[in-house]
Amino acid sequence: MNSINKEDKILSVIKMQHKQSEMNFIDQNCNKPSLKLNNNELLKIRSSNKNIILHFRDLAKDLLPLLSIEDIILITDSQLVLIDSIIRDDNKKSVFFETGVIFSPNSLGTNALSLARELKETVYLEPEDHYIFYFKNWSSLAVPLMVNDNILAFLGVLGGNISKEMLVLIKICAELISSKFKLCKHNTDIPIKLTKKQKIILEYLVKGFKEQAIAQELDVSIHNIKYHKRNIFRKMKVNSTQKLVYKALKSGIINIEEIDNKFDISS
Repeated sequence: MNSINKEDKILSVIKMQHKQSEMNFIDQNCNKPSLKLNNNELLKIRSSNKNIILHFRDLAKDLLPLLSIEDIILITDSQLVLIDSIIRDDNKKSVFFETGVIFSPNSLGTNALSLARELKETVYLEPEDHYIFYFKNWSSLAVPLMVNDNILAFLGVLGGNISKEMLVLIKICAELISSKFKLCKHNTDIPIKLTKKQKIILEYLVKGFKEQAIAQELDVSIHNIKYHKRNIFRKMKVNSTQKLVYKALKSGIINIEEIDNKFDISS
């Protein structure tokens, strides 16, 4: 009875999302997604989900030998923004699987990821149940990544044939990513608070500027820079610039891509 109720619920949501796709004028013959983040928005999203992406990549190494080369593995954030994917068959690469694409019904029509977000549970979708014709070439599977009843992301697979064994395997992978994220978050729960000036000085240090050069750039004395640097060391609990830079990047306090355009150290 529970199984029947679940199937009825999924069918109901499929119909609802099909209707939503129609109301948003999603063309079933479309050759690109309707919604995709720009590079700046995507950079921020990927930065805030960097640990999830790292865990996804680590597990994918073990998962790939068990998959067909034609299978596509995706991971989105909690809002269905594609933040990473693994596509080994060049013939399967497409604008639909570029990072930044949003897998919502008003972007790509009904799909397993959009259903998993709506139902907050694992969803398997037959090829014919997808809204866009392009996706009717695959079966698809989507699993929520949960920590303390909160959805962190969604793990998805598109393939020609998704077996029961594959379903179990993908669920295990989702649980492992969630567990690793939870452990990582537990180890970094105490936030490091830097003042605005300390953050600026830290950015210069990460980019390789020496104390004297930073002082010149900020038009302050080198003693002022040394003072702030000591406080940064104390807050970050490090005793060398090398360890400081490593911890700043690993913890996400500094994102090297975000500050690349701020400084020109070649001049």
